[in-house]
Amino acid sequence: MSPAERRAIEADCARLPNAYAVFIDFRRFDELCDLFAEDAVLNLDGWPLEGREAIRTYMHSRPKTRTTRHAVSNILIEVEDATLAIGTTYVTSYRFDAKDETPRTRIPFDGPFFMGNYHDEYVCQDGVWRFAKRKIDAVFMRPAAYDVWSEILR
Repeated sequence: MSPAERRAIEADCARLPNAYAVFIDFRRFDELCDLFAEDAVLNLDGWPLEGREAIRTYMHSRPKTRTTRHAVSNILIEVEDATLAIGTTYVTSYRFDAKDETPRTRIPFDGPFFMGNYHDEYVCQDGVWRFAKRKIDAVFMRPAAYDVWSEILR
């Protein structure tokens, strides 16, 4: 593989974490799901969603009163071959759950909801790079969020 081919794969794969962050934050869930291979697995800190349709169902079930922003950084893509790459991405997530659907232009801010990293496996199918596996590991959490998250994962 030439250096130019490797850089092209790295760029295609690095676009996926950025697109995921924008699509989830702006509720563009169908576009988000298209970032995943048909049989992909999205593991939400110990809660696996298997297959694109399971991911789609989960995304569309997210509360309409929830506003999020996912800031991604430190994206490292390691190309294995012409159809497989591995990636690590840091994520800082900000979240606000409103009590109603009133539109808001400003939201109270109390720091990040959590900070962690994604472990990704990318596959190229028919010339298109997609997530084959995406696992999120929350490293730092607000104490109140940690209690809620721990309850969900029991």
